[in-house]
Amino acid sequence: MTTRIDFYKVAFSLASRGASLTPDVPPLKSGGRVPDGIPVEDHHKRPTIPGPTLAGSLRAHVRLASPSFEEELFGARLPEDPAPDEKRDNKVVTSSRIRVLGVVSAATPATLVDDHSTAIDRERGAARPKTLRMTKQIEAGASYVAYLRADDLSADARSAWHTALETWTPLLGNGVSVGQGGIEITSITTGHLYLTTREGLRLFLATSGPDLVEKVLTESTHLTIGDRHTERWEATFRLVGDLHSWDGTVDGNLAHNRKRGDRALLTGRSLKGVFRTRTEYILRSVGMGACREQECGDCLACQVFGWQEARADGRGARASVRPLDAVVSDGHEIERTHNAIERFTGGVAQQRREVEHGEAIAHDDHGLLYSKQVQRGGTVTFTVERLGADDELWATAQALLTLVAWDIHDGFVGVGGGTTRGYGQLEWADGQDDAGLRRQAQDRLRALVSSDAGRREEKTS
Repeated sequence: MTTRIDFYKVAFSLASRGASLTPDVPPLKSGGRVPDGIPVEDHHKRPTIPGPTLAGSLRAHVRLASPSFEEELFGARLPEDPAPDEKRDNKVVTSSRIRVLGVVSAATPATLVDDHSTAIDRERGAARPKTLRMTKQIEAGASYVAYLRADDLSADARSAWHTALETWTPLLGNGVSVGQGGIEITSITTGHLYLTTREGLRLFLATSGPDLVEKVLTESTHLTIGDRHTERWEATFRLVGDLHSWDGTVDGNLAHNRKRGDRALLTGRSLKGVFRTRTEYILRSVGMGACREQECGDCLACQVFGWQEARADGRGARASVRPLDAVVSDGHEIERTHNAIERFTGGVAQQRREVEHGEAIAHDDHGLLYSKQVQRGGTVTFTVERLGADDELWATAQALLTLVAWDIHDGFVGVGGGTTRGYGQLEWADGQDDAGLRRQAQDRLRALVSSDAGRREEKTS
C-alpha cells in the first residue's frame, strides 16, 4: 500500500524549435502541402511534449547519473538481448515508481513553424530528387509545465532522484542532432502527501489532476537547478555576400528569408549539412575515405555526424555533435531581384498571362521576374555542442570543424541558398582567424591519417 506520494512541478521552455512528431497528419481542408509530420497534440488539440518522451529522457539521465537507482526508480525491464542460457521468464518486471502525470501549456503558447529539408546528392552537390520533407515544429520560446509523481521512495532513492532532477539537461523530440529539442528548466518545486493521515487521504480522494498537485505544493520546496554547462565549439563570421536561407514560403514572386523574430536564421539542420559534406571532402582528400550514403558507421564522418540504419546489424546511431541554429546579428534585410534567361535567344525569358480588359481578355507577355529576401551585412556565430562523444572523438570533431571553418573563410564553401551565384560567402570576424588553432587541427588530421595508414597495413600483412 502506498503511504507517501511526492509530487513535482517542473516548469520549462523550448530553448530551440522542436517537437515529438507523429505521422498521423489530418487531411488539409484547403490546398497546400501535407506535412510529413506534426507535433503530438494534447486533448485540447494543442501541440505538447508527450509524457513518454519525458519519462524516457529522465530514465536515460538517471542511468548515467545514478545507475544503481535506475531500477528502483523506474522499474526493472526484460533484457533486450538475453544471453543464450538466460531465461527471460526468470526476470522479475516491476513498475516504475516515477510517473509523468502530464504536460500542460503555460504562459507562452506554442507557435508552429514549417521546417523544410532535403537530402544532398554527393555526386552533383545539389538536392537529391524526391527527398523534400516538410514538418511542423514548435517554435522556440513555448513554455510548459510537467507534473510528476513518485511513490514510496526510500531516503537514498529520493536523494538520488532529486540530484538527477537538478542536473537534468533534456533534449527532447525529433531532430536533436540538428539543434532541435533543447529545453531550459526554469523551476522545479516539490511537495509530499501522506496517505496515512486523515487530511492527506481526504485531499487525495477529493482532488485530482493539476489541482491536487498545486494544493500539495502550497508548502513546497524549490530544488536547486544545477549548472548545465555543455562543451561547445564556436566560430564567428562576418557576412561578405548576401545571405539567403529560404523558409519555404513565397509571396507572389518573392521568396522569404528564414527568420527568428526579425533576424535572419540558419538552421542547425542546414549547418549540419555544410559541416558533414565538407568533412567528407576533407577526409577523402587525405585518403581516409568517407561513405557517400551516411550508412557505414565506420568512417569518421559517420562517427561524428551519425549514420542511417543500413548496416548488416540493422542499427544506426545518432550524431556525436549537434549544430545549433545560428541567428545573424546586425546587418539589414533587402530584396534582390532576378530574371530568368531564355536559353535559346539569350534574352529575358517571357511568361504569358491573361489580363482582363472589361469583357475582353488580352494576353500580356512579360519577363520572369522574381525576388528574394536576403540578409546584407552582420555577423553570425556557429555553435556545435558535444553530444555523447568521448574525449578522443570530441577532439577529432573539433579539429575537423575548425578545418571546415577555414574552408568557409577561404571561400571554398558557402552557407544557405544560392551559393553558386555568390550568396552565403563568409569570412572570419575580427580576432577569429587563429592560425594556431588551424595548425593544431592540421596536426591532428595528419596523426589520424598516419594511424589510418597503419591500420590498413596491418590488415594487408
